[in-house]
Amino acid sequence: MPLEHNESLHDLAIDARAHLKHFYRQEADLVAAAPGRVNLIGEHVDYCDGFVLPLAIDRHIVIAAAQDNTGEARIRSIEEAEEAVIPLDHTLESRIPQWSNFLRGVLEGFRRR
Repeated sequence: MPLEHNESLHDLAIDARAHLKHFYRQEADLVAAAPGRVNLIGEHVDYCDGFVLPLAIDRHIVIAAAQDNTGEARIRSIEEAEEAVIPLDHTLESRIPQWSNFLRGVLEGFRRR
């Protein structure tokens, strides 16, 4: 659904863009959103070939991103004070801050492709 059709999602996108501009002095090249999800049935069985019934909910995660040439992913959460810096040229290691480990895993998956 386009961002402008859901005011709360649109507001989250505006906040993500503003956050990126404030901390990194760059305009967003990309803003993406993913809905939250609940499992009506089948919690934790999907990775064992079981059946699940996931449903999207009206909560979202929104990311604003800008490209640079540092060879690092520098990420910040609106809800966390600290920045996580993730080198892109070698295997990622799990470390603090914990909230960034979700993005570390995604980046590692792309790196291995």
